[in-house]
Amino acid sequence: MIISDYKYPLYPAVMKSDFREIIEDAAKEFSDKISFLEKDKDDVYKGITYKDFADKVKYLGEGLLRSGFKQRDKIGLIGKNCQKWAISYLAITTSNFVVIPLDKENKVNELRNIVVKSGLKAIIFDNKFAEDMASIKSSVQTLETLIPFENNSQYSESFDSLVEKGKESFGGSGGLYDKIKINNKEVTSIIFTSGTTGQPKGVMLSQFNIISNIYQMLQLHKISDKDVFLSFLPLHHAYECTCGFLCQIYVGSTIAYAKSLRTIADNLREAKATMLLGVPLIFESFYKKIKELAFKGIKGAVVLNTAHIICTVAEKVFKKKGVRRKMFKAFHDKFGGNLRAFISGGAALKKDVGAFFTKLGVLTVQGYGITECSPLLAVNRDKYYKFDSAGMPSPGLDIIIINKNAEGVGEIAVKGDNVMLGYHEEPELTNEAFMDGYFLTGDWGYIDKDNCLYITGRKKNVIVTNNGKNIYPEEIEFLYLESQTIDGIVIKSYDEGTMSEEVISAIIYPNYEYLKELKGKTEEELKADKTLFIDDLKKEIIENNKKLASYKKIKYFCIIDEDFERTTTKKIKRFKIDVKDKYYSVF
Repeated sequence: MIISDYKYPLYPAVMKSDFREIIEDAAKEFSDKISFLEKDKDDVYKGITYKDFADKVKYLGEGLLRSGFKQRDKIGLIGKNCQKWAISYLAITTSNFVVIPLDKENKVNELRNIVVKSGLKAIIFDNKFAEDMASIKSSVQTLETLIPFENNSQYSESFDSLVEKGKESFGGSGGLYDKIKINNKEVTSIIFTSGTTGQPKGVMLSQFNIISNIYQMLQLHKISDKDVFLSFLPLHHAYECTCGFLCQIYVGSTIAYAKSLRTIADNLREAKATMLLGVPLIFESFYKKIKELAFKGIKGAVVLNTAHIICTVAEKVFKKKGVRRKMFKAFHDKFGGNLRAFISGGAALKKDVGAFFTKLGVLTVQGYGITECSPLLAVNRDKYYKFDSAGMPSPGLDIIIINKNAEGVGEIAVKGDNVMLGYHEEPELTNEAFMDGYFLTGDWGYIDKDNCLYITGRKKNVIVTNNGKNIYPEEIEFLYLESQTIDGIVIKSYDEGTMSEEVISAIIYPNYEYLKELKGKTEEELKADKTLFIDDLKKEIIENNKKLASYKKIKYFCIIDEDFERTTTKKIKRFKIDVKDKYYSVF
């Protein structure tokens, strides 16, 4: 099913051929405009123009081509979000090499496995990873070259030296880079998924896949050269790479890099950002702090809703613009005065959070994607949205729901130009991932009468009761997103040793910081004697159980002392959970 009704016209967008065209067009159209902002050693944002950025991409590409690498060689890339990462990514891909973005949070053994599996010839890396890279190179014969971001006497080349080498070549005999021809249907990037359920797989994407996804995205949301995006999600992840980096180059936006997670609010203000892509954890953190400071309790809710009504009347009846920016001036000034949108992905965002920020004048919506689809599959539009929905499917995307149950929920399957080429050197897994040309996402959901997509959970996580009822753990876990006492929760089935109805249990990581204040005890004391706060957990579970059908209610729970292992987008790695702790009855 290809959606045709998007409630209002799609925004005009231009389909480009490859990454080279994206960079060349940006350099011509936005030559002297700032492309990237990055903090210097004095903690001040410094920029680089689109022309200078495009030149460095070209020079680095030329330097790589003159260093003995062959076209289609695979080159790894690891480091923090920064200009050098962005330049390296585009230099690799526009020189007809294949880039393998590496997760900087991975352990050395995990990185080594990916290096071997992907057949990397070189790695461009942030110098802080020098020790890990040396360890990997010493044990992997196929890895020939290490290229640090900064000059280092231990290495024959660096990012800076290759840029200089490329620049000199262009000034003399002419460039090899200009002679390169890109086949946009060939693999350009292999992204090894972080994996919440098992071993990571290498997702092969082409430039055609990624550009098709950007083209789809730009028709749903108005993004332009007037926008400034703050970037903090890891660039090795498809979400940030496509939606927070390549899309912005496509339209000439400015990208400012956040210094750290702790400085996001300050960096939004300093960069005068207009948009922020994030995950629920960030927006929920903002929500709790702002609500506590400015709109606490019933009185705060009344103030917010009354102001919202006044703004709505001014907007709809009197056609006023910018009224919320004036009404909630203190909030907007805190974030730089230009902020207009938060877009959340990676997991479900509570609708209360989206509604709260939208009332304040910052549209807050969520989307849905998967690495195998470059990644965006759906997003709420900027003038038509539902806070509890993942939004409307991307234009031109053929999306169906298969194997529906009695409630109309089934597995989401898609077909489109943004769908991957396959899994690297895993033909059987690739074949299993498709059915009649449709990619099977592994996610369960449904599409409502307004063409909005809803995600109910992961297929692999579904608990099927003895009488055939489906329980989606994410639906239950969602109720605890704003919990003060619970910091993390995973829903599982529990074996009571009977043949009765499936029993639901919870593995809980408490919010020890909150409990320390509540109980006046140290974290060590709380972990040693869980009876100090078990009744608090039971009380919250009982309250949330009232919102659930009887077969979905949590009946048992256990408490863990250390937080769950998570991916870089803060999803819990379920396959890593192996709990043998004592279980407590809720009742």
